[in-house]
Amino acid sequence: MEKNPAWPPTLPHLLEACTSPLEKELVWAVGSPALMGCQAPGIERHLTPGFFEAARLDLDQWIHDAERTPRAEAEVLGSKAMRLGHRFERLIQWWFHEHPEWTVHAQNEVVQLGKQTAGEIDLLAERNGEWTHFELACKFYLSARRSSQWTSWIGLDPKDSLDQKLTVFQRQIELTQREEVQPWLAERKWQVDAHHIWMKGWFFQHFQDLSHPVLPKSHGINCCVGWWCHLQDWPTIWNTSTAWIALQPAHWMRIRHRKTDVTLLYDADDAKAELAGRRALMVAQAEWVGSEWVETSRGVLVQNEWPN
Repeated sequence: MEKNPAWPPTLPHLLEACTSPLEKELVWAVGSPALMGCQAPGIERHLTPGFFEAARLDLDQWIHDAERTPRAEAEVLGSKAMRLGHRFERLIQWWFHEHPEWTVHAQNEVVQLGKQTAGEIDLLAERNGEWTHFELACKFYLSARRSSQWTSWIGLDPKDSLDQKLTVFQRQIELTQREEVQPWLAERKWQVDAHHIWMKGWFFQHFQDLSHPVLPKSHGINCCVGWWCHLQDWPTIWNTSTAWIALQPAHWMRIRHRKTDVTLLYDADDAKAELAGRRALMVAQAEWVGSEWVETSRGVLVQNEWPN
């Protein structure tokens, strides 16, 4: 028997099979490579590449399930606009609710100990009798210096850094291991057998370093990588040999876009206008394939003062 070239299903194959932009966001949130690996001390609770490879197989079965009922975006995300991080959490939680092998016991559950708020559990789910506490995040970090040190990778908001986020993750994931939280769990007849961090996103190299990239230590295998530049350098990158699009912040998890969800950039000054009043502008070189824009390269424009 001839081997199916689409097996095991890759991320592009899954995206092609999706019937809605929301499904494509879910496929990326679940099936894209993890941002960080799981080998270095302090981050060993990050999910392994094998977990997400298995998830892609589950996604393939879910997408091609003839009995699956399509869900409207408002059903999954609610009717109100939300920040991308919350949108990411909702997508992952939706995936667990839809998965036949998982049972969701809690999502965005605040742990209240008397008058003290101890923290929040992003997701508590059970499979085959094992209960897992998941902490979820979708992050975008730029290399402020040519270094693999986590402190050198800064968020679009300069107050954020990869080093700080990993420290926060450690505190969040330890919440359900704390002695004083055990009675709170027992009162709800919940247990926690495993703890995992589910972190997706992009790392962005300075455009001058693309030929010799330096990624953060313990980065994920095949993690998503793009480039960044200050606004003053944008004219040296801009060229007319390809199509350029600007992405709406709510759609940064999409790598394929409907015409109505992006802004087509006709010249370099269009990006400058789009960046006005913002910290950053996500842009992409893209090709029009069928009925959507397919990214071939993604970048971030930041104000000249970033990261100060």
